[in-house]
Amino acid sequence: MSVELIQAPTLLPSTARYKTSPRPKASFNTFLDAHRLFDPARPGTSTVRVERIEHEGHPAVRVHAEHPFKDGVITESLVCTERQGRLSSACLERSVTDAQGVEKRREFVDFRSPLPLPPDSYPEVMLPFLLRWQPFDGKQRALYAWINDRFVARVYYQHVGEATLDLPIGQRKAVEFMMYPDLNDWVNLGSVLSRLARPLVPKYRMWFDPSPPFHVLRFEGPYGPPGAPEIVLELESI
Repeated sequence: MSVELIQAPTLLPSTARYKTSPRPKASFNTFLDAHRLFDPARPGTSTVRVERIEHEGHPAVRVHAEHPFKDGVITESLVCTERQGRLSSACLERSVTDAQGVEKRREFVDFRSPLPLPPDSYPEVMLPFLLRWQPFDGKQRALYAWINDRFVARVYYQHVGEATLDLPIGQRKAVEFMMYPDLNDWVNLGSVLSRLARPLVPKYRMWFDPSPPFHVLRFEGPYGPPGAPEIVLELESI
């Protein structure tokens, strides 16, 4: 199922800034620890901008994110085409620059690649900002997290409750989503073992504003696939 816009007409241009810090307790042991990328004493500020555009003559949505870290900036821009209130990945641009502004990485991905990618594939780092438009109805849904052209993983997600958060921007009511990978993408466990293992699977946790434009209020988990640096994003200003 492709990402579904709850109320497409309310998708207005928006810019949100987030306090970005390492997750206090990581779920994975990984070399690229968030504490090596971010200074806990001096949290960074990530910026996420959403806007409507046209892409090759079709209505589209662009999600543009900038994530400064200790020694540089990661910039990512995803364009999704919009058809009948649903979003499909069109292209992704990603770059990494160092502290002096010198570009060290550049990547462009056209999701119309000749590779047989599932149609409901989205870059894993953009999922927190795309799931904000999903129905808040408690149903479990699934899509594919694109990590690279040789690694596309199925993930499940659902609305699991409500909460009140104390954020840098102030106290906000929120709806909470949980997302977790399908272990059968790595090991063929079968349905019974999958259910038994589910409590042990590291979770991605997201909280959204229940009102348009449904800002991400908080994200906690690996920023990328399992094993990626684990961070906390908290809404600082809009």
